[in-house]
Amino acid sequence: MIKLLQLKNKHRAFHKATFKELPDDVANPLRGWFDLYSFELNEDPLEFERRTELDINNGLVLLLIDISAFKNGNLEEKELLKLENILCFFRNNNKDIILRVTYDHAGKGMDREPFSFDIVKKHAEKIAEFVSKHHKDIFLYQGLLVGRWGEMHTTRFSTPEKLQQLYEIFENRISGSVYMAVRKPVQLRLLKNKPYQGEKFDPGTLGVFNDGMFGSETDLGTYDNSDKECSWDKPWNRENELKFMTGVAEKVPMGGEAIFGEGFVSTHTLQDYIYEMSLRHITYLNRHHDIKLINYWKKLKVNYKGVWNGSSYFDYIGAHLGYRFFVKNAGIYKEKNECTLKITVENLGFASIYGKTDLFIKIKENSGTELNIPLGNILNEIRSGERYEICAGIPEVKGMIYLYAVLSVSGKSVKFVNQEIHPEGVLLGNII
Repeated sequence: MIKLLQLKNKHRAFHKATFKELPDDVANPLRGWFDLYSFELNEDPLEFERRTELDINNGLVLLLIDISAFKNGNLEEKELLKLENILCFFRNNNKDIILRVTYDHAGKGMDREPFSFDIVKKHAEKIAEFVSKHHKDIFLYQGLLVGRWGEMHTTRFSTPEKLQQLYEIFENRISGSVYMAVRKPVQLRLLKNKPYQGEKFDPGTLGVFNDGMFGSETDLGTYDNSDKECSWDKPWNRENELKFMTGVAEKVPMGGEAIFGEGFVSTHTLQDYIYEMSLRHITYLNRHHDIKLINYWKKLKVNYKGVWNGSSYFDYIGAHLGYRFFVKNAGIYKEKNECTLKITVENLGFASIYGKTDLFIKIKENSGTELNIPLGNILNEIRSGERYEICAGIPEVKGMIYLYAVLSVSGKSVKFVNQEIHPEGVLLGNII
């Protein structure tokens, strides 16, 4: 048996593990279903914590902070301290935070926001500085304060010039590790310079949160419904906007809320939902926004080959939100005086991993010594649907060998979706 292993691995004895995908939604940071929590900044944070029930199955939360009580004044440090306490509450409960600060969480828009744009800008400066200070706790910041539900529409400050001023305040003050998002792709285009002809559009750290996903042909006004050719600063039709957002989502996280669109749902097969979420590279979705759609996805079964056959569409969609890394194969090869470990990793999820991630090989030698070999940020390079072969030099030792990853900023573990997962990581095999 040893001779066969040596021949197969070019004179290096290596008994590799079995690589099978786990048909589960593996809990991982910066991706998945999220829950929405609203907090008015004039409330008591302790009362908010007492009444808040957390879902242990969701690692993401959307925290909507209403600052309408201060629409005619300044945000003082005592108010920002309240917000800091709320962030600490979710951090201590191991939740990644999507933050949206707005004047309205009741759909009343202009009734709740300031009359003075100068006040809005001062509030934006305070919030942007706060987000930058707490960048380790905030994955994504949504909106520019104004509009119904903070979605930048139905507001007296919706002109491109005013939105651009607000965006520049946030862009210039927020740390580069925090992503931002606006409600529509046309808003994104308005806030970024049009690329020169032939250049690929660069969104920087700015993406889109689509809270009307599948609600209608236009995603409830997210797109235009005509086939006419539109300019850069106008909404495009569904097909063209999806193509545009595919490119954007290669660099920044996309997500939002999915809707059971009456009439529209009959034009969409279940495969269409998965195709569009893959095309948009969806990383996060509200688990409870439209129960009718969620129940529709739960009721119907996937008819795919492989481990997901017979699972519900809800389970399949949830497991594929964001990144989903699977170790497909591994082997050790010896050439001259070098020993090389080759690992094949696939990203089976809808999207990339957007937080900087450190990848490591761990070797637990038979002698009891433990080696950790850094491989850099390779996982950040593996886009949705791609396969990547990792090559790394390792010492000639004997023992069990694993692969593991952690987020660079928070140190949270990024788990693979293999069945042979151990506290040390995914088992690659045994060097004998």
